[in-house]
Amino acid sequence: MLPHLLYANAPVPLLTGWLFSVACQHTVAAPYGATRVYIFEALGGCLGGVFTTAMLAGGAADESVLLCAAILPSLSLLLHYTPRRYPPAVLPLVSILAAILFNLDIRVQGYTNLKNWSQTLPAEGYQGSFVTPQARSLYGSINGQLNIAARNAVCESLPDQEHGGSIAALHLAQKPNPRRVLVFGHGALGTCLALQEIDSICEVAWLTPDPSYASIACKTLLPALPSNDRKLRTPQQDLRRYLREQDSQLDLIIILLPDNTTLSLNSYLTQESFGLMARRLHRDGVLGVRVAGGENVMGTALANAGASILHTMQTAFAHTTLKPGEDTWILGSHAAGRLTTEDHELYARFTSIPRHDAIYPPRAIASLYPLDRIAFQLGEYRALIDAQSDLLLNTDKRPRALTFALLFMAQRAAPFEVSSTLMTVLLRHGMWIALCGVMLYALLRAIYIHRTAQPHDEGCNVWRTYDTCFLVASAGWVGLSLSIMLIYMLQSTLGDIFLFAGLMTSLYMLGLVAGGSLTHAFIGHHPVHARKLLVAAIAAQALLMGILVMTPLPPSHAIFALLFFVAGASGGIYVPLASAELYKVGLTGLATGSAIEWSDHLGGAAGAALTGLFLLPVLGTGATAVIMVLLLLVNLFVLSINTPTTP
Repeated sequence: MLPHLLYANAPVPLLTGWLFSVACQHTVAAPYGATRVYIFEALGGCLGGVFTTAMLAGGAADESVLLCAAILPSLSLLLHYTPRRYPPAVLPLVSILAAILFNLDIRVQGYTNLKNWSQTLPAEGYQGSFVTPQARSLYGSINGQLNIAARNAVCESLPDQEHGGSIAALHLAQKPNPRRVLVFGHGALGTCLALQEIDSICEVAWLTPDPSYASIACKTLLPALPSNDRKLRTPQQDLRRYLREQDSQLDLIIILLPDNTTLSLNSYLTQESFGLMARRLHRDGVLGVRVAGGENVMGTALANAGASILHTMQTAFAHTTLKPGEDTWILGSHAAGRLTTEDHELYARFTSIPRHDAIYPPRAIASLYPLDRIAFQLGEYRALIDAQSDLLLNTDKRPRALTFALLFMAQRAAPFEVSSTLMTVLLRHGMWIALCGVMLYALLRAIYIHRTAQPHDEGCNVWRTYDTCFLVASAGWVGLSLSIMLIYMLQSTLGDIFLFAGLMTSLYMLGLVAGGSLTHAFIGHHPVHARKLLVAAIAAQALLMGILVMTPLPPSHAIFALLFFVAGASGGIYVPLASAELYKVGLTGLATGSAIEWSDHLGGAAGAALTGLFLLPVLGTGATAVIMVLLLLVNLFVLSINTPTTP
């Protein structure tokens, strides 16, 4: 997947990097020309984010968005090379308009849909597709079985009495005759249909990580099934928002999610989420959460992931147990005696439900709860919890989504003892290791500056040029890291962000425009105060990160919109300062643009990769913020060293 993403995205940054440098070359006569190009680039990013979000919100396909977006660069080519001077300049625009006129995007979409469907199911069963903000889903029928597929996997399959019925049965054996049920996750429609056959149930609410998916899936599949009592509801809300706004108590909550390996899924399995579920669950109610397990053995990564969910759930529920297996279900309840693993008790509870045999064979209930496997898995989990409970607790501030996935990858590259010890060291001391690395760089850079200093030579400033580029790179690093932190907190607080992320990123880019424009105007009139402006930018970003870490953010889109704008405005100060510094030492417009562009992109790439894969999932938001602030302060320290420049 990652190589394909690199191949698909590489042409765009290559083109923009080239255009940025060329544009700076054309503004060489104007001081600080790179700043103006940077401001226009950020403005274009803002408008592009709004345009793409609007089209996706309207249900446009990816191919249609790409074709419409290609009109703008083709127009710019036409404006630069008029048809009279260069007739072929009109060909790109004409080709794009012809493709739109003859519905080439729709044809390509149909071909792509059929190809993706054929990778999972027979091609003759394909019937159509629907689009939600998160994905394009395909649907069809194979031998009388209705299917929905997305991301090269089958999401729903009806009838689904075996799988859906077993999930419903293992929960009904713990909580027979519930009234109100909440089911969360893709692939749960069969479970919902099995539950609504229970006479005591008056409502089954089905939510998914993609809030629009459940409603569209029901409209697509259910009309083809025999008519029955529709107790199923599909509120188009995120799980955490639904739980906050729900007034009535729930009797049963079923969380059916894939392995917790992304920050987006992690927000549903944190201490804060389980706290919301505990408040909305009836005193006698039951919560069930699916995690990956094992039939006979469990690797360290699987054991840690399951122990993390169990330990986190125990902070909200007084009583817990589990149903073992490859699909392990960890169960929680407030009431003593509600959860049981005794064969006769499970059988008695399940058979007390009218028409229970239509859901699942009652004699098979005991096979879902083998006592020896329960004892083995609980023993594994509890041993890990006793040894490292502080490292297993999953919270919004310290997400554990990728931690155990990283451990699994480390085990493939190194022996168990090495990988496990390394992960433990990183979890406990990772922040201090990173801080030592940043401070070591500052020390070595200061030593280098003093050791290589020579008598002043006007116009030559080799070391300052390097430090200016490092300032831009570190600002790009911090800017991308701050954006990732804000997007993660937005999702943790408000839920689904796949459309809002585009708008919030556009606000960040608009903040870059505002910050860059104001800084450009300020240093044009007060160049001697550039150092003070740098201090103000670092202080603003440090204050913003402190607010994110120390203050509980309210669930408000307006608050997050303001935070994204302020983050962009504070981050937009650095490039004008760097452009002015590079202009002073005599760099050409092309050299200035190239230096700023590669430094900004290199820092942004490093920040996005390390923050998303290591800093945030392993160290948490607090440690990540401290490291980012120190990285900015290193620039202030290095640039403040008054040493004669190097020729």
